[in-house]
Amino acid sequence: MRYMRKAGVSETEIDDGLFLVEPASQEIYFLDAISRGLWRLMAEASSLQDLQHVVREAFPDQAPAEIDRDVAAAIAEMSARNLVVSVP
Repeated sequence: MRYMRKAGVSETEIDDGLFLVEPASQEIYFLDAISRGLWRLMAEASSLQDLQHVVREAFPDQAPAEIDRDVAAAIAEMSARNLVVSVP
């Protein structure tokens, strides 16, 4: 399964923060640094494994299993909030 930004989600960058607005609910979400990086990567469809690999490369001193869990949790959270969609 691959993940991609949901069409219509608007984004606003303020200082070092990134805020997303889900179009149907108009709810506002703040993305932390990891989620912000994942959001940028999902401009194109990416698999969970690819996203985890990129983050592990960016943080080589962190435990790979911890990174994999954090990335999976971030993707699940964004999916639950209707900010990203899964694509074949």
